[in-house]
Parts: sequence; C-alpha cells; structure tokens
Amino acid sequence: MSKLHFKTIYLSILCFGCTFAAPGQYINRLESANFDTDNTSIYIEDLKTGEVVLDLNGELSLMPASVMKIVTAASVLSSIDPSTKFKTRVTTQGKVANGVLDGDIIIHACGDPTVESAFFPSTSGFIDSIADKIEAWGIKSIKGDIVFNHSSSMEEPVPKGWKDTDLIRPYGTGYHAFNYADNRLAIKFPSLKTNPPVPKGTIKYIRSKRSFSIKRNREANKIVASGRVLKRGRTEITSNPDPQASFSLKLKETLDDRGISVTGIKSKTSEGEETEIYTNESPEIIDILRSMMHRSDNLYAEAMLNTIAPGGREKALEVEKEIWTNRGVDTKDINIRDGSGLSRDNRLTAYFLADVLAWMASNHNENNVFVNLFPLAGQEGTVKRFLSGTDLEGALVLKSGSVNDVQCYAGYRLDEMQNPSHLIVIMSNDFGCSRSVLKNSLQKLLIEKL
Repeated sequence: MSKLHFKTIYLSILCFGCTFAAPGQYINRLESANFDTDNTSIYIEDLKTGEVVLDLNGELSLMPASVMKIVTAASVLSSIDPSTKFKTRVTTQGKVANGVLDGDIIIHACGDPTVESAFFPSTSGFIDSIADKIEAWGIKSIKGDIVFNHSSSMEEPVPKGWKDTDLIRPYGTGYHAFNYADNRLAIKFPSLKTNPPVPKGTIKYIRSKRSFSIKRNREANKIVASGRVLKRGRTEITSNPDPQASFSLKLKETLDDRGISVTGIKSKTSEGEETEIYTNESPEIIDILRSMMHRSDNLYAEAMLNTIAPGGREKALEVEKEIWTNRGVDTKDINIRDGSGLSRDNRLTAYFLADVLAWMASNHNENNVFVNLFPLAGQEGTVKRFLSGTDLEGALVLKSGSVNDVQCYAGYRLDEMQNPSHLIVIMSNDFGCSRSVLKNSLQKLLIEKL
C-alpha cells in the first residue's frame, strides 16, 4: 500500500510514560468498556518521529460522519486561494423611463451559502442593499420579475445517501445555486405563518389527534405536517425547500414597503445589455471553512465541496479524489458521496484520514492555517465538552462526527508552540454500548496515550 506514513496491521507495543502495556491488555481495556473493537479503528502517529503510537484496525472502511469535513476543508484549502469570496451579482435588464423599469431584476447565483446567514452578521442586508439601489434610481414600478440566473449543474440540492428523515431538519437542508438565510424556515402551527415567507401551497397541515409529525417531500419541495397542536401553538424550525423563492418574496415585500411595485411576471420586452446595480460578497473562504469546522455546518460543507471544480457535485468529488491520489494517498478503499459526511454511503479508512492530516501538516500548514480551522478540544465547537477539565483540554484540535451508531474524532495533538505533534484518527461504527460510555473510554485512551 502506498501511504505517507509507516503502517502496521497489528497493535504495536504501547508506551505509557516509562512503562509499556501489551496489545492484549489494551484490547481488554476497550472490551471491558463494552464496545465492539471489531468496528472501531484508531490510528495515532507521532508526526515528528514517524512512530506509529497506535494502529487498531486502521485499514477498516467505516462511515466517517462529519469528520468528512476534514477532507473537504483540506481539499479546498490546498487547492483554492483562502481569501476567495463568493460574489453574487445583481443586474437589471430592460429600459427605465418615467420611474418604470420595463424589465427584470436578475440575481446571478453563484452558490454562496452565507447570504443573510445568522452565523455571519456581516452578510445581512443583501435585500436592503438591492432595494436601496433601485430606490436611488427613482424606480417606482417594475414591469417584470425577480429572475435567477445560474448554471443548471449547480442545482443538485441533496447528495446520494442522505435519508428522507434528514431533509426536514435544518442540518439536512439542500445546497442550492442560491441559498438564503441558512436555508432555514420557522413555521408557526396552526397558522402556517413562516419566516422567511414561502410560496402558497408549500406547507400542508393535516389536523388529527395523533402525535405531531412533519416531513419534507424530496421531489416536490413540499412540507407536510400532521397531528395535534396545543392551543398555545408550536413553532418548528425546518429546512427551507426553496430558498430562492423565499428570497424573491422577501425582496418583493421590501420593495413594496418602499412604494415600489413588482408585477411578478417575467418581462417579455426586456432587451439590451444588463446594468449591474449591486454585488454581494461573502466572507473569505478561510472564514467559511472555520465556521464549517467549528459548527459542523452541512450546508457550508456542500458549498465548499462545490468550489473544488465547476460542473456540479459529481465532478467535484471526482476532482477531489484525483487531488489525493496525485499526492500519494491510497484512495482505493474509500467512497465519498458528499462534502459534509451526512451521506450514509460515505466510507473512509483511518489510514486515508491519517494521510490527509499528515500531508496537510507537512505541506500546507504555514502559520498553522489548517490546524486553526479545528476547534480546541474541551473548549470550542462540537468538542467543547470532550476532554474538558482534563490535562488535554486545549491541547488537541479535533473534528467530531456522529450519526446513529457512529462516533468519530480526527485531528492533532499540539506541542508547546501550538504546532501539530501527533495526528489522531478515531472511527467507531455500531459500537454496541452507549455513546457516553464510548466517549469516556476514548477520553481515557487519549489521556493515557498523549
């Protein structure tokens, strides 16, 4: 096997300070915690010496959950200028006379996941900025519509392997050519009032005496809810099946509040060159990656994957695999279906992840730019509680990943200069015990080994 680091297919003698524990003793410790070591893969390597500290089933191909975002971040950061920004252009097409635009407002969508995002306050005000420009032109009426222009290859919202039950949840929102307000939707029941607005017919509510349930139609962009709602009502935060439509409705509402009417019928008379009225810029790619890694944001991850290559998700995945193959990483036993790790079809090995981490630490980590994307264990992000109050709090940077019966961690041990000294990969599928028991056992392992 072609690997960037020395590998063993057996458990090496383990060093605990000045003493050694035999492999059998270590296996017993894991099994005494009642989780299945047959479906657990752990790989720890000293980056300075190349010593393999621990290799347990490093060749197993397992579901990685959100540690897949490490691969996405590494692929993007080592391929694209980290200061790059998404730029969404807004133009008009048509003639303006006597305060009337005889044409359309055109939104040139570029896949920016941060438009009016709650996680980047700097991105708020896109709609107001468009309205300001139109108002400044003295336009009082638009005999046209809000039109979106984008490549059809970008409109692949849901990757293969995402479950239907994911799609209604905010974490399971699709990635669109145009994304708005984190593609989230607040729905009040039973009134069906929403924020942001959605087209009529998007939500159907069926009253019954059964427990409340809600689901989203994958194909028809519909949300169906049923069951009992108490008199005080309830609010559900869901994914938005059509963020483009919500943005259009909100923009029209804003223009109407300013006395500017929009017919909503695409202009048939608009002609000539487009006039650019505003360009919305996202935060830099490096900041989006950091937010993605700290909050484990699936929408951001799918957007980042899409930046690797034009042509849609499948093309980006193809290019991503080529990137790591060309760097000497063995990609034979991996299967990557998305950028976020939510697909249950994803499979990675600890060896593959270790190679990616090792390559980034050696080749693309000037000023710790890659390491700084990770949250500090015990202090930040999704690992804020993991190793909290231990000697390793703040000494490891880790990305966690979890779905049903899957718990994973990957990242680095830092030295006194905050440089990576060890790489760590832990992947456990169908672990056969409670998640809390598993986490406690893994914490003890890391404290003992690092």
